[in-house]
Order: sequence, then C-alpha cells, then structure tokens
Amino acid sequence: MNYLLYCIRRIDFKNWMRVSKNVAKRAHKPRALILLDMAQCGLRYQIGYNDYDWDDFYMLNHKQRKTMLSRGINNKIIAKYNNREFYKYFDDKGLFYKTYDEFLHRDWLDLRYADQEDLKKFIEKHSEFIVKPADGHGGADVEKLSASPEDANELYKKLLDKGQNLVEEIIVQHKEMGRLHPESVNTMRIFSFFDGEKGHIVQAVLKMGRHNAITDNFSGGGLYTFLDNDGVALYPATNSDGEIYEVHPQSGTDIVGFKVPFIKEAFKMVVKASAVTPEMKYIGWDVAVTEDGPVIVEGNNIPGVFEPRGRFLKGKPGCLVRYRKYMDI
Repeated sequence: MNYLLYCIRRIDFKNWMRVSKNVAKRAHKPRALILLDMAQCGLRYQIGYNDYDWDDFYMLNHKQRKTMLSRGINNKIIAKYNNREFYKYFDDKGLFYKTYDEFLHRDWLDLRYADQEDLKKFIEKHSEFIVKPADGHGGADVEKLSASPEDANELYKKLLDKGQNLVEEIIVQHKEMGRLHPESVNTMRIFSFFDGEKGHIVQAVLKMGRHNAITDNFSGGGLYTFLDNDGVALYPATNSDGEIYEVHPQSGTDIVGFKVPFIKEAFKMVVKASAVTPEMKYIGWDVAVTEDGPVIVEGNNIPGVFEPRGRFLKGKPGCLVRYRKYMDI
C-alpha cells in the first residue's frame, strides 16, 4: 500500500495521458477504457502505466496478469529478502569487486586505495582499459581509455577528480556474443535466489548494446530479450521505447534463436556467487561471456523488472510463476 500511494503521488498525468492515447490506438479500444483498465491494474496488480504499455497488459487476461512481475511486487521481494545492511557490497563496485573477485576473471584497481605507482603498473600490463565510478548506475560515466605508463600520475589525479575511481581490464567477449553488437560487451542479466542453503536461477535475460555505445544498458538505449534454460533467445528484442527487433538494427544478427555460449557454466557460476553474501538473497547478475567462459561484470541488489511483451506470451504465464517456485510471495 505504501508503494502504491508513493506511485500515485508521483504520477505524471500528462505522460499518462500520452501513453494511454498510444496504447488505445494500438489496442483499437476507446481511450477511456484503457485509462480505466490502467487504473484498475495499478490497484490490482501494482503495475504502472508505463509497464502496462511495455508489457502489453491490454493483451493479457486476468489469469496471465496475475503472473506478471510488477515493480510493486519486485519491491516487495527486495524488501523481504535483501538485508539493507548488506547493500554496500553491491552499491560500492569496489567493495563488490573485492568480495566477488574469484568470479571476475580480470585485473582491476580501486584508486581510492591505490596510488600512482599502482596505476602505472596496471597500465604497463593493460594499455587500454575501462574506467567507471564505484557508485555508478546505468552505465553512466563508463569510458574506455588508453594510456602509457608515463601518463599514470596525471591520469590518476584526473580520474579521481572525475570520480572514475575504478580501473579494470577490458573484457574481450566471445566472438559469438560480438556478433550481436561488437562495440559493446553484450551480457546476460541472470536473476538468482538463495534460499538459505543453495542458489536457484529464476530467469535470464540477454542484453545487447546499440549504435556506438560500449555498454548494453537498457537505460542507455540497449535491447533485451529472454533466454530459455539452454541459453536460446525466445523472443524478438525490445528497448525502452517499446520498439521491437527480430534482428539487431546495427549488426543484422538474428535475435530469435540466438544461442549464448557457456550458458550452463554461467548458471553454475551464478549459483555459487549467490551464496557468498547470504543476507542478499535476490540478485540480478550481469554476466559476460569470453572465449574461456563466463565472467561476472557486476551484481544488482535492486534487480530491474524484466517481463516478456504480452504479444510474445501467446497465452503462457509471466515470470512470477518461476519466482513463486522459490519465493514466498
């Protein structure tokens, strides 16, 4: 109820009217009926008007709607299963890297605890590298740089001034993953749940970048689709604007049927990682795939809400069915 009241207070009514108009046009239904249904779905399923649009809620019957993961339900899961005292292990990427180092399989440096000489030694080994803020989100301020050891002193100060205090080795992705979008490291968001004894894979999403972006973040224009248990893409990809792509708009690679290499190894790695901080039971792991196998990019203690578009479900249930296998929600 608190989340519902919070959402009501924050409603952008002008945007709600715009979204309802677009949905009514696609659904071939009166706008008044769509507005009424949006309001009812907000109360009944805790689904916001944007998610109503992105998830094609107007295409779903009541039985299906009950199985869709909403932001309200996702927030309840996080509040119930993730201990806030341990958020720091994920909010601070430097602390995350230290805690989960065995799963990273790459060199990294936290400039908050390293000096110019450490950076110089790092650059001697890696002339090209990635820099990012330890508290960054959504791919913001992530850059690919190149430097020589002689640049270390000046670069050290510059990076600290910009808050880009993490320096890490570039992940060279598997050539098959590069077929999707070679400019970015295309990852999976693998959702895990630790039940106190062992970890479980709840679902897996394939993400891919667009244009010249070096990250695949949804908030930065990236695309995503869903994977089955064998790592095969089930549906066309979509983006934050609701556009749908059966092939990648830049690379021309077919998305439906694309198979992620090393998927079983990736699932096994995530299950193991899920037990490291048992106080954080519900995590979304960003996992890249190299020629040698999977590597963890980062973990998300507040996993985003990913659901297949209603038009793809064709009568099948949404993600909550799998969530309820492991969680009491």
